[in-house]
Amino acid sequence: AGAQLVAPRRFFASSLAAMVLPGWYAREPNEGFIAECLADAPASVEETPFAGICRLPQGHLLEVTVSSAHRRQYWTLDLREERSIPESGAIEEFRSVFETSVRARLRARTPVAFQLSGGLDSSTVVGVAHALGVTSPATYSLVYPDVPSADESAFIDAVVRRCGARSVRWPVRPGPVQGWEVFAGASRTGDLADMATGYW
Repeated sequence: AGAQLVAPRRFFASSLAAMVLPGWYAREPNEGFIAECLADAPASVEETPFAGICRLPQGHLLEVTVSSAHRRQYWTLDLREERSIPESGAIEEFRSVFETSVRARLRARTPVAFQLSGGLDSSTVVGVAHALGVTSPATYSLVYPDVPSADESAFIDAVVRRCGARSVRWPVRPGPVQGWEVFAGASRTGDLADMATGYW
């Protein structure tokens, strides 16, 4: 969840599109954030493409009063804990945690879709989702037909066959990106797909 301060009012949303589409405030670009994205060097986990709208980072909550809003971290990964566990137990525990994580993300009002690169991570997510009951998962992939060393179409094909997935692919070809083309997707969806949700 998140909020936007406008006069005495605060607005919250779980997606950036829900913040900017109703016309609650003038959509001013956040030039610093946009410059970071164009340089492929984002430095902030809280900024968004729009000035005045902040992103609530994972593991944080927002405490709102009549006069203020304060962000507070409520969880972080504790890397100090070490346990001795047999390999078979570790595999089963990981499988359980992974399935729980995928299942939680399958809860949606609309059909879910998957970014499928063909690598181990995304392929496993699609496979587990299929095992959990997602029939004909919709997958979206970038492919590199002109750069064979980077193209993972063969692995994408294997996942699509195994899971009966629907596959949409966009070929990426070397060439200069013209400024605002970087944000073409964001202008359609209201957000940058790789960023976490939760805005204020």
